[in-house]
Amino acid sequence: MKAKKCWMLTAALAIFLAGFLTIRVFATLKNDQRSLVEIKALCVFVQGLTEETKEAGLTREQIQTDVELKLRREGFRVVSED
Repeated sequence: MKAKKCWMLTAALAIFLAGFLTIRVFATLKNDQRSLVEIKALCVFVQGLTEETKEAGLTREQIQTDVELKLRREGFRVVSED
């Protein structure tokens, strides 16, 4: 009987902690999403390509263009670094 109570208490504690941690994660995500709303414009700068990246045929310009396009599709304003 004592072992059963201990097991039930452990299970209840685990469920409580799992619920608490899940709520914390969702709260964090919402705060991060809210902070993105305040961004007026973004500038993309790619640096430090590895040899593997170069051997794969990717250039800095190509990566930068792809990232800028994806940001624009999501509604962000992208500006040049000048």
